[in-house]
Order: sequence, then structure tokens, then C-alpha cells
Amino acid sequence: MSIKQKNMKKIIFLSLIFATFLLVGCYTKPEFSTTPNISFVGIDKFTVTNPLTTSREDSIIIKIKFQDGDGDLGLDQGDTLGTFKRGQPNHFNYKISVFVKNGAIFNPLPLPDPSFTYDGRFPRLEDRGRKNPLEGILTRNISFKQSSFVANTILKFRIKIYDRALNVSNEIETSEVVVRQL
Repeated sequence: MSIKQKNMKKIIFLSLIFATFLLVGCYTKPEFSTTPNISFVGIDKFTVTNPLTTSREDSIIIKIKFQDGDGDLGLDQGDTLGTFKRGQPNHFNYKISVFVKNGAIFNPLPLPDPSFTYDGRFPRLEDRGRKNPLEGILTRNISFKQSSFVANTILKFRIKIYDRALNVSNEIETSEVVVRQL
């Protein structure tokens, strides 16, 4: 290999290193509010049949995008004391209300009993001890027994999330989805 070729390889190598540092140095952290912000991404449905009982369930998958400035989203399994204790209003950090269409109006879906909820908990999302902005997608799966609905029932959902500092996100509404579709 000639000296000219060796020098050319060095120049290319150093140029790549310089370009890498330039790109990394240009990265700036996004600036989000410390109050979570969510937006609706999508909703999907699929039907599952239990092979033993032949009962059918509609599984609804809801996707929302989140942004949080200090990244304190999600709960550990050990977060079950104080304000996160079962029975307390903040035990669940994913609040969901279900609405059923009746004519042109959506009404809250009656719950089977007062202790029943569609709310849920999602796990801690950030690195421990780091207060960095977070952005991503949360996916929630909810199943409904088809026998609970008349044919072609239309549902939609309202959702909000809480962070560990108990900041409440905005509330979003999903598009409509048909359960027990014939």
C-alpha cells in the first residue's frame, strides 16, 4: 500500500470520527413539561376463543404516546404503601373510563360491581435516580367477554395517566371500536 493510500485512509478515518463527535455534540435533550402529556396513537381489536369453553372475548389494544419532562412515570411492584396503597385513589397510574354508544350518545359503561375497575398500573419507565425526559408508547390490553354485550356494541375510552409525583396528564379519547361484531 502506498503512502498516499495510507494517508487517505487516515483522513477518511479522522473525518468519520469528527463527524460522529459533531453529531453527538449536536444532540439536545427534549424539553417536556414535568406534567405528563399523552396523545392517542391507535386502537385495535381481535377476538379470542377459549378452546375449553368456546366462549369468546374481544381483546382491545390501546396505544398512547407519552412525554414527561422529569421521567418519573410508572410504579414499582413495591409501590403499594401510602398514596399507592390498594384502595387509595392513586393505586392505579393508568386511569381509563369506558363508554358505550346508545343512539348518538356515549354513556359510561356500567361496572359489574363497585370494586371493579378497568384502571391499571404500568411499570417504572426511567433509570433509577435520573431525571431525564421520557417519550414513548404505552400499550394497554383490555378484554371483554362477548356475552356481556349485544351484537355490534360500540365502545370508546377516555384515558389519563399519573406520574409518581401525582401530576395528572391531559385526558385523551380514543376512536370508536365495535365489540361482539357479527
